[in-house]
Amino acid sequence: MKIQLPSFLRNIRLEYKVTFSYLIFGFLWILFSDALLDRLVPDDSLLTQFQTYKGIFFILITSALLYVLVKGHMVELKNAGDKLRESENHYKALFVDNLSVILLVNPETGKIEDANPAASSFYGWPHDKLCSMSIYDINTLDTEQINIKLRAVNAQMQNHLVFRHRLANGEVRDVEVFTGPIKTRDKTMLYSHVHDITGQKNAEEEVKKLNATLEQRIEARTRQLKEVNQELESFAYSVSHDLRAPLRHISGYVALLEEQFSGNLPEKASHYMHTVTQSTRQMGILIDDLLQFSRTSRQELRKSLIDMNKLVNEVIHESQSQNQERKITFTLNKLPEVLGDQAMLRQVWVNLIGNAIKYTRKKEEASINIDCSYKNESFVFSVSDNGVGFNMEYAHKLFGVFQRLHSSVEFEGTGIGLANVKRIIQKHDGEVWVNAIPDHGATFYFSIPKFPEDNISQL
Repeated sequence: MKIQLPSFLRNIRLEYKVTFSYLIFGFLWILFSDALLDRLVPDDSLLTQFQTYKGIFFILITSALLYVLVKGHMVELKNAGDKLRESENHYKALFVDNLSVILLVNPETGKIEDANPAASSFYGWPHDKLCSMSIYDINTLDTEQINIKLRAVNAQMQNHLVFRHRLANGEVRDVEVFTGPIKTRDKTMLYSHVHDITGQKNAEEEVKKLNATLEQRIEARTRQLKEVNQELESFAYSVSHDLRAPLRHISGYVALLEEQFSGNLPEKASHYMHTVTQSTRQMGILIDDLLQFSRTSRQELRKSLIDMNKLVNEVIHESQSQNQERKITFTLNKLPEVLGDQAMLRQVWVNLIGNAIKYTRKKEEASINIDCSYKNESFVFSVSDNGVGFNMEYAHKLFGVFQRLHSSVEFEGTGIGLANVKRIIQKHDGEVWVNAIPDHGATFYFSIPKFPEDNISQL
């Protein structure tokens, strides 16, 4: 059974325990050993011999206690030596062998008390020389500014600083210093890690210069673009006016000829005059489409919440009133509300629904389906028809200006409508694409990003 000492005895140092035990033992021995021997050895001739044995026994006890005391001190010395070696290894790893530049600075005087080999290598001074210097010798700031920084660091109000330090060869480097107070045996020192950030500073300066140059170039390019847009707008209206004037003259003179000589003109001449009238009308439509296409690129979006169901129903109603002689079935599924420019999106629906009506002309009964789905954070609208379709090999041409996949004789048009659709949807940060099969119809798609307040459950 192991006897546990009271906690206050376990905390007493070994030498105190041994000394205390020796005092008690010696005191008891002096008091009771003689009396005990007189009682146990009545023979005086033997008493002297036992007195000798008593002395030997006392010496043995004393030696044992001294052995315990010395051995305990040896163990403590060994443990202290192990801790000292461990501490030295830590010091060597953290200070001597550290590849970072480290300085140990006296916050009161600014003197460099110690520096690691990396510091000597960076600054270019030998260790002894560097440790005879102060931070005032290497810092480019004046003394008062340095003292302010030292006080702030020593009070632990700041531990990250940026300075410029001089090297032994006269070069000045930008440095970043992480520092803080540490307590040694008799005083407080500043333990400082120094990092060379000259390259980073130079790169930042280059970026600033590039940004300044870039801003100037952007401003210049913006001015040029504004001037070009103004010139294009003036050109567009000028061309429109210059083209419309001769068209009006042609249409007017043809009308006069028909009015005055309609009964006297040969049938072929009447056919020629009708062709001229139709061509001038088509030219007028083309001019209007070109102007609309030009305005779309410059026009700013006026966004509002749009009820797509209501907007599409209006376009369908107008289309049906213009094609009453045809049998057209519209299927309109539920559409969500979106954030966009109502006038522009109305033009998108007019063009897509108009195309679907136009290219189903050869069908006895046209079927047009309008739907919407949700994909990749966007609403995807679609207009499908059962018309003539086209070969997907040429789909990439479809959204370009004046690009047509069917002849103007077979299907009227200027080749600008779908280009306008693409430009409008791109201004809404969306995309346009198509899928078609010859003689089996086509489906045109366009996407509009969902805005944060949109409710997907609308679908």
